Amino acid sequence: MCQSLKEALLLTAASLPDIADDELDLSNNRSIFFTAAGVIYGRVCPEMSYSEGDDPAVVVMNKMYQYAADRSDAASHKDCLFLKDVSIVSGGECIDYPFMYLFLDSVIGTSIGDYKTY
Repeated sequence: MCQSLKEALLLTAASLPDIADDELDLSNNRSIFFTAAGVIYGRVCPEMSYSEGDDPAVVVMNKMYQYAADRSDAASHKDCLFLKDVSIVSGGECIDYPFMYLFLDSVIGTSIGDYKTY
């Protein structure tokens, strides 16, 4: 159970790009998070896991998450999303990262779509 409407909306919106059925396919979209620092686009990974052949940095990030998770309250684990294929747009510039942790308390709003320059 989520502790607030904001948390519930953010976690629900984060999973929307994974929806694909006969009538609705959002798989070409990424989750969008609006923060004071800029707009963050990424694909939310529901589990902090890795597989053979993943980028070694992803393996390190996963181990870091597991280490922190073992030392924190389980209820607080929903406060963070693991994103892959991340673009951060700020001040007209776009920076791409292979992954990042996004802490929900820094999010002002959310949507789905993809980064486009007009």
